[in-house]
Amino acid sequence: MNSDHAHSPDRLRNSPDSFRSIAAMVLSGKQIFQLPLIADLAHPVIAPHAPKWRCRFHRAFETIVFKRVEAAVVTTEAASELFMNRHGLQDLSEKFSCVTQGFPSRGEKSTHIGHRCSELLKMVSTGNFYEDFRLENGLQGALSRCEEAIEEYFWNRRVIKYARSIRRVSVILDGGN
Repeated sequence: MNSDHAHSPDRLRNSPDSFRSIAAMVLSGKQIFQLPLIADLAHPVIAPHAPKWRCRFHRAFETIVFKRVEAAVVTTEAASELFMNRHGLQDLSEKFSCVTQGFPSRGEKSTHIGHRCSELLKMVSTGNFYEDFRLENGLQGALSRCEEAIEEYFWNRRVIKYARSIRRVSVILDGGN
């Protein structure tokens, strides 16, 4: 946080899975907020199921995003490679960060399963739980294996309600959603 404004953000990040969110942040965010922009794209804007007529527009939009943001977050290394190849950004690989959705990369075995947490876990969750995807019981199981203190930052009412039901979780940020 900025020292002169305790509640002022240091960075501006969009909500993933929303073209409107990305567009609003990239097209106006830097001018309005005077903050570095972080594009949370999760996955490419040009989806395989998108109508062909939108692909040209979305490709141009992705290019604008990468020219204006300080960093980009994706959910797989393959997505960052696709973006770098699609837009000729191989020399900007440091711009990309991969934050997986809790699954190890293909061919990589997780070394953390079954181990105790040895340090404070700080987790940011801005997503939703779905009936058949990102189930709550997976998070609950993982957290129950941690014996140390856990802090969680949630920006989603449903997630906050769920998190408050877990004894060892301290929800310290609501975000007003």
